[in-house]
Amino acid sequence: MRKQVLLLAPVVLLVGTAVAFLLYSTLSVAKPQVQLGWSPDPLLTESIAPGESATYTVVLENLGRTPLTPTNQLQVIAAGDMAPYVSITQPVFPNDNLPPGAEVSFDVTVSVPADAPIGVASGTLALARVLPNGTVKEVWRDQTLYAEFTFSPIPVPPDPGEAGKLTIEG
Repeated sequence: MRKQVLLLAPVVLLVGTAVAFLLYSTLSVAKPQVQLGWSPDPLLTESIAPGESATYTVVLENLGRTPLTPTNQLQVIAAGDMAPYVSITQPVFPNDNLPPGAEVSFDVTVSVPADAPIGVASGTLALARVLPNGTVKEVWRDQTLYAEFTFSPIPVPPDPGEAGKLTIEG
């Protein structure tokens, strides 16, 4: 019995050391969390008539504690049923980084074809790494900007949300 305990002790020590090393290496090289802020949030627009277009300025802010170092691969992309109508003037990052608390602005242009049906198109804007061949490599999906566009020849204000249900005026 004593011999078995003596043989087991080095194994336990070796396994414990391996587990401690793995935990240390995993925690010490963890990828910094990107925290993004969007303004306006959400992007809700007044109606855009078929055959017309409208441009909206969006601000992207680094809310994290580490600089966001964009490469030429960093782009804002559109997803959802609004994507075919949206073109984005990509943000320009000064000094090739976005330090904590800094922000960049960019334009989102919505072009509605003359034959577009009256209705609502929605989706999200997200920051993504896009390879030169157009393949999306990484998207910060948990930090997207919801956007909703109303296509109508009659001016219709955006949905006021819950605040609009509080009073008759809303």
